[in-house]
Amino acid sequence: MKGQLPLELFDTIVGCLHRDFTTLQSVSTVSSTFRSLAQRKIFYEVSLSIPSGIEQPNFGSAEVLLEHLAESPHLLDYVRRLNITDDGYTRQMNAFTMQGDDAFIHILSSFKHLSAIIFRRRVSKIKWANLPSNMQTAILESIRCPTVVRVEILDTIADFHLQLLVDSHALKHLRVFDLEAWERVLPFKPSPPVQKMALKSLELRETTPLSGGKVFRFTRDPESVDLSQLTSLRVEMDRTWPSLIKETEAFLRKVAGSLKCLHYFRPRHARRHDFDSSTLDLSIPSYLECLRISTNLADNGFPWLIKCLGRIPPCSRINTIKLHLNLDMHVPSYPGDIDWGVLDTLICALPNLRSCHIYIRTTTRSILRMLGGLLPCAQSKGILRVTIWFCTATQQSLFF
Repeated sequence: MKGQLPLELFDTIVGCLHRDFTTLQSVSTVSSTFRSLAQRKIFYEVSLSIPSGIEQPNFGSAEVLLEHLAESPHLLDYVRRLNITDDGYTRQMNAFTMQGDDAFIHILSSFKHLSAIIFRRRVSKIKWANLPSNMQTAILESIRCPTVVRVEILDTIADFHLQLLVDSHALKHLRVFDLEAWERVLPFKPSPPVQKMALKSLELRETTPLSGGKVFRFTRDPESVDLSQLTSLRVEMDRTWPSLIKETEAFLRKVAGSLKCLHYFRPRHARRHDFDSSTLDLSIPSYLECLRISTNLADNGFPWLIKCLGRIPPCSRINTIKLHLNLDMHVPSYPGDIDWGVLDTLICALPNLRSCHIYIRTTTRSILRMLGGLLPCAQSKGILRVTIWFCTATQQSLFF
């Protein structure tokens, strides 16, 4: 079989098993060829936890990972994405912590082909100031590696200064979720970088008013960040932040020459009855080509969606709209809130629209009764596609 079919075909087949580790492990026993292909998928993404000082290292600890990779050092070349997490315990300095720190630094410096570093929270946040200086240096050197093009900070590091990223010249994609406002000043003043960080995509979700403005101000720093190549922006607002709307719109004006896709995310807690949707009135730029909106349709979710689409200028160049809708059929206000006809009219009024994809996430099949004749005008134009994702014990998706 190996002599009859190209290796690329086997690689494509194995690639369909992404994250199906049980099957990948079975595939790896077929032959040496399949073992190599399966290992590349299994070790494409690994997790490395910050040591806390517990006596028995757990899964993801540097000691366990180092021991495993020492037996098969070639696996280091397969790692492309690294998750840096807490290990679920409060960090305490002791002999086990220092041993774990040494292993962490050693294995972190061993990855030579990383393309993405993700700071991901498991239980408790990581205090950057509490990490030893040699560990901080090792992490920053990894981020500044010329192969690393993506950094994600997902509700993880409580006091990380984004200014520490200025020397990450290869960084193209930055994702910052729930970054707390840093109170401590840097012990040094960073010098202007030799080469600016040329971002292509920025994803932002915030929970504190102080940090949101700081993220935007950091990305707008002309000495550190080049925004001339930014094509994608994802922003999720907090309902208590009308001031961040102005920050976002100022940022949109700055990237008007390059931005192509805007993903506007209505926060999950917006389903509360006291939520004021007027705090989220963001102007939709006419130069966009793709607009994505994510919202929960509970309470005022659908009127907010209609209001948001209604703010699209008549001269808009938008050719693709993607709506990610969370539909909980247990909310009794849906029949009165949802008018698909209004949505159909707005969609068909856009002169350059070529594709409208609606993703509906729900827990019940009774939604199918509501979707009869959904957006008939858009359907007649051949621009509509609907994907329904049933979040049940046997997860399924339907396509229309």
